[in-house]
Amino acid sequence: MAHILRRENILIDYGLTATQSTGFIAQRAVDWLLNVALLLLAARFILRFFGANPLNSFVATIYTATYPMVAPFNSMFGTVRAGSAPAFELSTLIAMLAVGIVLHGIIRLIATLTETPSYLMEHQE
Repeated sequence: MAHILRRENILIDYGLTATQSTGFIAQRAVDWLLNVALLLLAARFILRFFGANPLNSFVATIYTATYPMVAPFNSMFGTVRAGSAPAFELSTLIAMLAVGIVLHGIIRLIATLTETPSYLMEHQE
């Protein structure tokens, strides 16, 4: 049974089984989470780099949302500052790398377990 996807009034037949279709959707969901996490971490890095006021509600929200991802790496390296200059937070960059590796691994695992062509491989061609 082929899976047919309707997108913008165009029918696309991927020829996937129900399990493969579920795997494909799961891969897309994990990829979406990866992009959101990386976007939040990039925002944190930029805000810290330019010395944003942590008492500002938007800045505080970004810092609070990303703290669980950065916390394991905070003690690994110190924050680089020159006097009262803005911070270069290396732990955020390492968290971005770690989150990317873990979530890409999850996407590959889903592709393997559901015997689905990898969502990532499709976009690299």
